[in-house]
Amino acid sequence: MKSTKQAMLFSASMILALSPVSLSLAATQAKHTTISTTLSIARAKQIATNLFHIPSYYAMTQENYNSASQGNPPSYNLMFTFTTPTQQQNSINVTLNAQTGEVLNYNRYNGPESFVFPVPESLSAATQAAQAWVKKLSPTHAAQLTLEPLAPQTGTSLTQGVQYTFDFVRMANGVPAPFDGCTVVIDQNGNLINYSSSWLNLLFPSGKPALSLTQANARYAAGLPLTLSYQQNWQGQSTPSTVLAYSLNPGSYPEFWNAGYLTQSSGIGIPVIDAQTGQVIDATGKVHPIPTQAPLKPLDPHGGRAAFLWKKVNWTEQQALQFAKSALGVPTNFSLTTSSQGQSFPQGDNMWNFTWTNPKNANDQISAQIDSTYGVLQSAYGGSTSYNGKDQYTSAQLFARAKAFLARVFPNDLGSIALKPMTFKKYPGATTDYQIQLIVNGLPDSGSSGSLTMSGVTGQVANYYSPLQSSNSGPFKSPKGAISLQAAQQAWVKAAPLSLMYLETQPSGYAQGNTTGHVILAYAPVGSLVYGGMVDAFTGQVLNGPQTPGYRGIPSDIVGLPQTPELELLVNDGLLSVDANGHAQPNALMTRAAFVKLVVGAFNLSQGGTPMMAGLSHGIQASLSDVSSASPAFSAIVSAYEMGLLPPGPLFQPNALATRGFAATLLARALGYNALLAHPTLFHFTASDAASIPTDHLAADAIATTLGMFQLQNGSFMDSTPISIKDAAVAVVYGANALAKNGPSPIRFQG
Repeated sequence: MKSTKQAMLFSASMILALSPVSLSLAATQAKHTTISTTLSIARAKQIATNLFHIPSYYAMTQENYNSASQGNPPSYNLMFTFTTPTQQQNSINVTLNAQTGEVLNYNRYNGPESFVFPVPESLSAATQAAQAWVKKLSPTHAAQLTLEPLAPQTGTSLTQGVQYTFDFVRMANGVPAPFDGCTVVIDQNGNLINYSSSWLNLLFPSGKPALSLTQANARYAAGLPLTLSYQQNWQGQSTPSTVLAYSLNPGSYPEFWNAGYLTQSSGIGIPVIDAQTGQVIDATGKVHPIPTQAPLKPLDPHGGRAAFLWKKVNWTEQQALQFAKSALGVPTNFSLTTSSQGQSFPQGDNMWNFTWTNPKNANDQISAQIDSTYGVLQSAYGGSTSYNGKDQYTSAQLFARAKAFLARVFPNDLGSIALKPMTFKKYPGATTDYQIQLIVNGLPDSGSSGSLTMSGVTGQVANYYSPLQSSNSGPFKSPKGAISLQAAQQAWVKAAPLSLMYLETQPSGYAQGNTTGHVILAYAPVGSLVYGGMVDAFTGQVLNGPQTPGYRGIPSDIVGLPQTPELELLVNDGLLSVDANGHAQPNALMTRAAFVKLVVGAFNLSQGGTPMMAGLSHGIQASLSDVSSASPAFSAIVSAYEMGLLPPGPLFQPNALATRGFAATLLARALGYNALLAHPTLFHFTASDAASIPTDHLAADAIATTLGMFQLQNGSFMDSTPISIKDAAVAVVYGANALAKNGPSPIRFQG
């Protein structure tokens, strides 16, 4: 749980650091101290030392006083550093309320711990420790805090020690106030390593909401600014596909309208509905009705619609030059000063770049780039004098001149082009910006959008960027058979329904300055707003939608299993997914793609970045030919090939079930046993079915059995048997344990 408000409590010089001192609850018996006046720095140090039993060999190396701001109290930030030269990186940081002595933040740093399994501190014991720390460090607020179910710690692996993160949220009148609360992090040995809190002394409105949750969701759905258009769906790392979708248009809301809603959780989506008035409001508390969406209209409803029919013309330099001069209206007294040829990347189109200069003013230039392969003006710049002086043209005149310019650039395409003025306050001598939008089947194509800037001084093009690119989107499905707007709105609301909560508004909308806001009772979807969110117009599936928090807590279907500790660990680290019903499905069989993703994540083997197929070997590219780049496991599979965990050449077969032999081989390579895998005769493998195991799996199966990653079943290894999620969890956790020791259990060699 990370809060913007919490971050404001730290000075720029603060280092998030902690100590090697064990802070198990039994070792800390000092009483919480409350002081009504501003504390001295000596008293603040004494409180911190007593609360956390900071040893004398930790010296206070930094102290900062932060004055009250943005509703936060004045505070001391204290840094204690280990005095031994070889361990000076070990440190403790404590932030205290300078008036009451209450702990606002605590951090301990002692370097990364090694992974250990079984984990010394169980989840239940860590939970009890976290609850006790909250009572100790926040005694006046603890009764109003509710422990939320454990959330997966995404982005973690099994290469370092386990940490448990607990979120406590303030409850007022039985309703959560997510901008207040605290976070407690307990390490695998039961020590406190992080505590952070936020608590505002604001008035909470009482009373019941004026409309029910059902009524609020109905209002939410009806007001969602979803518009039907062709959208680019970026699933995976490849070129996006074009889908017909109802897309969310955040621009219908005030800019950064929700930036001031500070929460401890994952953010607030749109809209926020005042539960007592039923009106949509922004973070300043002002009412903002959602404007209606006017459909885009082409510049000429009867014009041509050839904008998407790319036909090669292969213009010469002179043909490209004449087209550019005509389209831009280059004055006759301007001289051509630059003419250069190149190629577009990666398409390889022939490109001509031209520059004309005013002989009376060397800074007054016009430039153009022409794709002469297809006869398209790709970009243009109108010169420095376009921005100076007083306006000579009205908005209507500029729009007419912009339309005339596009008629020269796309003489046969005005039935496919819409020109939308960009709305903002206009100043004398400023330019007017337009969005150029291509239209297909009467609907906008978001993947084909350009821009045009007209100078109010000269009436000429100041800047232009073409909506047409060589990698144009498509194909475009007919809108016939698409679901209704109402159905799309209901799909979105189902994906991100409203919740009743208290929120804090900010007068500025950005939580800046010393002015605090006020608390409102509101309905809002929990989850950060995703630009590009949409509903597929044919399937009703929400794509790139609100990033709502996933399932929290321990899956009900793993409790009581022999593999519960391993499954619980992988769920806590976000390595195993849990469905909306709270099920991890431990008995389900794993595909090869899912198992590779699990191993790469658990062992932190990802190469990072966006995999570029062009940079991979031909063997790896051949293996990946049956793997969709839209697959959630695509990056992990690429990393596995690059790390040598998979042999390049044969098809990967992502949807085939992962067998025990496949899993054992992958894990053995991840543990660095590659050199031994080619020598199965070195191993004395007692499995009764050893003779039937493929030669290239035999050594890996023996290693996996020796390290406890797999157990023999009635004396057999069963190399070709598919692996279940629960058995995969055991194999991966025991593999990570062997990796952490840097010296796994001795392998028995024959002879």
